[in-house]
Amino acid sequence: MRIGRAAAISNAVRHNRENRKRRERIKFTAPKPDAENKQESQDDNNTSQDDYMIDIEDINLQEGSDRKIVFRKYPFAMWIIGTFILILAIYCLYHITLGFLGTVVDGYKDASWWQVLVILALFGLSGVFFFAAKIETVTFDKTKDEFSRKKLNTFCIKKGKEYKLSDISDIRIEKRVHDNVHTNTIHFKIIIDFKNNESVNLLESRKEDKVIRQVLFIKRFLGMIDTQFGNNAHIDNAMDIL
Repeated sequence: MRIGRAAAISNAVRHNRENRKRRERIKFTAPKPDAENKQESQDDNNTSQDDYMIDIEDINLQEGSDRKIVFRKYPFAMWIIGTFILILAIYCLYHITLGFLGTVVDGYKDASWWQVLVILALFGLSGVFFFAAKIETVTFDKTKDEFSRKKLNTFCIKKGKEYKLSDISDIRIEKRVHDNVHTNTIHFKIIIDFKNNESVNLLESRKEDKVIRQVLFIKRFLGMIDTQFGNNAHIDNAMDIL
């Protein structure tokens, strides 16, 4: 009886030691619940921030804050075409005049009237492209309660108009298609509607996702929607929001 009782006591002590070691091992190896939840929350926040990251150059955003945002679009295509035509005109003029004087290059000895006319036409065409190329600046300023749209061409001729930010009733996207025998183009414009039924179009682009990002950015800045912008999944569903 004594031997059996001693064996039972020994087994009980051994089980207690094993349970205590197991608890200590679990205590030091298992992650803390609070730390785990905090880490998961931080990871979710990082993922959310990554999802909503956006390249400001992708939407032509020049300046951004809680009180003011500025979009600026540069007419690079018009500048490139105008510069190319201007270089071509200068080359033709260089070729004819110096060839006529008999120096540098062996060009045309006698300049014809149509050659001069072509050169003048090239200079005029390059001037048309530079005149039509306008830097578009769109500003939304909560401090001044002002929305403005200004255009500045290559010859520093500025044209613009200011509106009250509080008079804006809606911001939408308009799809325009020019389809005929020779051309078939699709482009998108942002339309600002005012309470007096006046409308202003701005920031024209052929990229639909870019225009959608711009509209979502503006609407969220003005408090018209409480929806984040970001990856393609949001862009695919953006038309339901707009």
